[in-house]
Amino acid sequence: MTGLPHPIPYQGSKRKLAPMIDNFLPKSITTFYEPFCGSAAMTIYAAHHRRAERFVPADSLEPMVKLLRSIVETPDRTAARYRPVAV
Repeated sequence: MTGLPHPIPYQGSKRKLAPMIDNFLPKSITTFYEPFCGSAAMTIYAAHHRRAERFVPADSLEPMVKLLRSIVETPDRTAARYRPVAV
């Protein structure tokens, strides 16, 4: 998963485990649900690898879920809305 950017990386993420977790998923998935998505590591991985036709990241923080859905569903349009911040 190296090289796949993540909008909200954090320690403890499933990001590095995603390829191993993917081995346990069914081969044919219509809708991929991630009920406690956090930073949506599995949704982003599954979307990048076209593992499903539809993705449903869910969490209790609605604004975060809306942003993550936008990243998965319309990545170019979402990226165009943000600019890098000079540090």
